[in-house]
Amino acid sequence: LNCYIGTGMYLRKALQEQYGILSRIRYLAIALMILIIIPVFIALKIIRIRNRALIHSEAKYRELVQQANSIILRRKTDGTITFLNDFALNFFVYRADEIIGKNVIGTIVPEKDTSGRDLSAMINAISTEPDKFKNNENENMCRDGRRVWISWTNQSITDNNGHIVEIVSIGND
Repeated sequence: LNCYIGTGMYLRKALQEQYGILSRIRYLAIALMILIIIPVFIALKIIRIRNRALIHSEAKYRELVQQANSIILRRKTDGTITFLNDFALNFFVYRADEIIGKNVIGTIVPEKDTSGRDLSAMINAISTEPDKFKNNENENMCRDGRRVWISWTNQSITDNNGHIVEIVSIGND
């Protein structure tokens, strides 16, 4: 008995079925890529626009601070100077590299004024209770030893927990 029994399908039909599945997978992959790439592209564009706006805003702020005809000083609560605008540097006769990082006491604020008032204690008090010293007037000194009286407005800068980390002071002769 020479009999053959066979089952199956035509090869062409199998290949068509396989091609159909692959085509659907390809279209699904393209659709997913589009759904992912377009929002990422839009997000990156928004970030780029915001960064440009932030850089422009910061440049305007720096220009305003640097061109102010007032002393603008930032210092840590321990008295370490972190910033002086150009007007302040010229007024006190310092270069930035000579004064930034130094303490206000002994550089632009004498330990005691000519009347004997303890300015060191006052600087410490401003660091702990800036609201009591929102506006004050005290004797200061320039690098060349010249003594000057300056009217100061003080404002604290706090961290996220409300702790004072820096003091911003704006002074006028």
